Amino acid sequence: MGCCESNPDKSKDRSVGKELNHGRKQDLNIKKLLFLGSGGSGKSTLFKQLRTIHGEGFLDKDRVGFKDHIYSQVIEQMKNIIECYEELREELPDEYGHLQLTQSGEEAAKYIDYIRNDMDVDENVAENVEILWKEAAIREIFENRAKLKIDDSSEYFFEEVRRIATRSYIPTDRDILLVRHRTTGVIEQKFEIRGTNFHIFDVGGQRSERKKWIHCFEHVTAVIFVASLSCYDEVMFEDDTQNAMVDSVDLFEEICNLRWFIQTAMILF
Repeated sequence: MGCCESNPDKSKDRSVGKELNHGRKQDLNIKKLLFLGSGGSGKSTLFKQLRTIHGEGFLDKDRVGFKDHIYSQVIEQMKNIIECYEELREELPDEYGHLQLTQSGEEAAKYIDYIRNDMDVDENVAENVEILWKEAAIREIFENRAKLKIDDSSEYFFEEVRRIATRSYIPTDRDILLVRHRTTGVIEQKFEIRGTNFHIFDVGGQRSERKKWIHCFEHVTAVIFVASLSCYDEVMFEDDTQNAMVDSVDLFEEICNLRWFIQTAMILF
């Protein structure tokens, strides 16, 4: 009789073991990719492109979440340009002393400088941004954006500011791809491309975020290191004495030599 008795605990263990083995097999079939790179290299833009093309895209509720980032970029970047205009005229009069805003430009600059960075872009904000963007002095400052840490994509949003200011505004795919905001922590997304499952991780690229990269990514299939070719004449976001391209090269060398990634494929994008 003893030989015929069932053991519920052993049966449960076998069931759990089968589930774990099945989970491991499924996990082995998923290609895990880790996006790394310096801040502003384009990791998040590439991540969003993959989501648009191969993932579920962006639902309306997702798009609404980007509005605040776009509003902030419009206001913060125009404030940044105004600040650079004032500082350069004062500190380098021989080179920038000729720059002068018109009376309407001066009034618009005072308005933009007065408002909060986190407010919505409404018709009043759009009107003043539009006035400033037509100013020759503002355009000349923008032409020197690489040295002044002004985002390239800001030009697009300045041109589109009237559309952005409408009450019915919903960010388009292009708006979402071009908006610049710092990635903090880890963002992940799953895609299926031609029958292959991918699990992709995007992490913050700024120096303060790099310590969060490594500890849980030892077993990824590959590291995709994203480098921006246009940053050869730009300075870092955190350190305006450090060339962004030099930082990217140094970081790539550091990542390649980490013991965590000895057996991991490296893809330079």
